[in-house]
Order: sequence, then C-alpha cells, then structure tokens
Amino acid sequence: MLSVGEDLLANRQLSEAQAMLNAVPRDVGLEEDIEDFQIFVTAYQQAWTGNLSGLENAINRMKSLGRDRAGYSSGQQLIVIWEAEILDVALLTQARQRASRGSTADLSAAISIAGRISRQSAQWDDAAEQIGDWRVRVETAQDRPILDRADQIAAAGSADSLRAAIQEAKKIPSARTLGAEADRRIATWTSRIQRIEDQPLLDQARQRASRGDRAGAIAIAARIGEGRSLYDTAQEDIDRWQTQETGRQRLGEATNVAARGDAQSLSNAIGIASRVPANSDSRASADSQIDRWSWDLLQLSESEALRNLDTAITLAGQIPAEAEAYEPAQIRIRDWQQAQRSIDEANRRAAPTPAVTPDEPVDIEGDNSLTRLELIAPSSSQ
Repeated sequence: MLSVGEDLLANRQLSEAQAMLNAVPRDVGLEEDIEDFQIFVTAYQQAWTGNLSGLENAINRMKSLGRDRAGYSSGQQLIVIWEAEILDVALLTQARQRASRGSTADLSAAISIAGRISRQSAQWDDAAEQIGDWRVRVETAQDRPILDRADQIAAAGSADSLRAAIQEAKKIPSARTLGAEADRRIATWTSRIQRIEDQPLLDQARQRASRGDRAGAIAIAARIGEGRSLYDTAQEDIDRWQTQETGRQRLGEATNVAARGDAQSLSNAIGIASRVPANSDSRASADSQIDRWSWDLLQLSESEALRNLDTAITLAGQIPAEAEAYEPAQIRIRDWQQAQRSIDEANRRAAPTPAVTPDEPVDIEGDNSLTRLELIAPSSSQ
C-alpha cells in the first residue's frame, strides 16, 4: 500500500496518496515508514502551491526528516530542487516587477531576467508565457514607427514612393510581431507598382484590338509577365482576342473554299465554318454562311438526283443538323432512297432468265444422259 501511495504521489495524485496512507494499518510495524511518507505528502502539498512561502514550508518540512530515515536521501534531493525553484520564483518576480515599469528598456531587461530560469523548472511555463508577451510589446514598440513611416511614404501613390515604402517596411523581419503585417503591406504595394507599370501596356493592347489589330494586341499584352498583378487580366484579354482572331481566320478560310462552288468545296467550307468558336464575333456570320452553303449544297444534290440518286443522297447527307436546310435535306434523302429501292426492284424483275450455253456440243444417249452432240447452224437457204 505504501508503494502504491508513492506511485500516486509521483503522479501528483495527492488526495489519493493521502487516502492510501491513511488506510495502512498502524499495528503492522511500519510506523516510521508511515511517518516518513506523511512528511513527503505534506512537503509536496506545500511545494506544489508554486509560491515562495509554500516552497520554504516544503523545505522546512523535509528538513525534519532525520538522517537515519530511509527517505532522507530522497528528501535532500527534493530540498535542492525546491531551493533552485525558490531562486526561479524570485527571478520571475523580479522580472515582473521590472516589466511593470512599461518602457522598452524595462521590458527587454525583464525578458533577460526571466530567461535565466531553468527550462526544467516548474516556473518555466509561466516565465515563457510572460517572455512571449513582453517580446510582443517590445517588438511592437520598436517596429510600429517603421511601419507608420512606410505608410506615410506610400501615401504619395507613385511607383517611386511605393518602392521607397517597400524598402522601409523590409526593415521589419518576417519573424517579428509586426512582420506579417509588414509583409502584407509589401505585397499590396508591389501589386500597385506592377499595375502602374503594366496598365499602359494593357491599355495600348486594348486600343489595338478595338481597331481590329488583334494580333498586335496579343503581342503587346503578352509582355505582361506571369506572376505580375495584371497577368491574369491580360491572359483573359489575350484568350478573347485569340478566339476572335481564330474565328475570323476560319470564316475567311471557309469563304475562300466555298467560292469554288462545287459540292465537295461547299461541304468542306461548312466543316471549317462549324469550327468557328461559339464566343467569337464571327460565329453569327459563320452560322449564316453555313445556312446559305447548305441550301446551295441541297440544290446541287437536287440536280445530281436527275443523274445519280446515290450521289445525291451522299451530298445531301453532308448538310449539318444545325442548318436550316437540314430537315428539307432529310426529306429528300428519304424520297431518293425510296426511289432507288423501287428502281432496284424493277431492275430485278426485268432481268431475263439466263440460258445454259454448253462449252461443247452434247448428244443424248438412250439412258437420257447428255453426250457430245454436233450443233449445225441452219443453212442460209432455209
């Protein structure tokens, strides 16, 4: 039970350790062990308060343990630890008092004093938290004037003033309290500089595009490099202009092909015009031309039907579904297919039964089998 009580005490389960100690029978010859354990319980209880008087009371209580007791050596080790902790408590108290004066110098001194506390001390967690708070106050007091000066410089709004503001803000390292705020300012000012530098290029490109020179507009806008503030905007414009240019080129190509006038050229022109991008300015014209060329192709199919129904069907079948002439073409295709089937059927019925033409003359023997027979043409006199 005493051994279990020691484990509980080591885990800072003070009330459970005391309860276990109280449950140990007093008539089993362990009176000295019980008394020593009670000294440890009481001393720990005082030390764990963490204040100066509690630590001093814990040391005094542990000093009551005689040299002849089994726990004497462990008690002396605890006394050394608690005496060191008393020094740490004094350091933290001193640091807090110094920090309470509020100046940057006093806060820096408080940080230095608290930094002398051992990392293994029970006081270190409190000391570390205080050091963090004081460092924030020091760094803010030191760096806020720098950031304010940078804001004042940037207020002029010119590219040069923004560059000067960036250089001022870079004096604040990213790891310091105001570092993230300074980095955000730098990013904002960098973006503004890039806009000031690149907006004229984008304006010039848009002017070129408005005059119909999309290729020139694309070349100018492409000078705005990736990662710069207006890069995405420039790329959107370039994509739009490229789409318009592609649409214009394809419609021009289709028009040139259709000008040949033959059925295959009209079919090819329709295919090219169908690839004009949907969001191109040329799309409406392409649709109009596809309708016109489809009617022309249907007309050619009608003419061809007088000579060859299969060819007419093939030509009409090349008219796209989106064209106005599509439905009329489908009706004509069905008519021609029916007509072709009728012609084929009539041809099959009119075909004569083929006669047997032997390779050699044959004769017929008595057993009715075919034998060689001399075929003599009738004389001219008959």
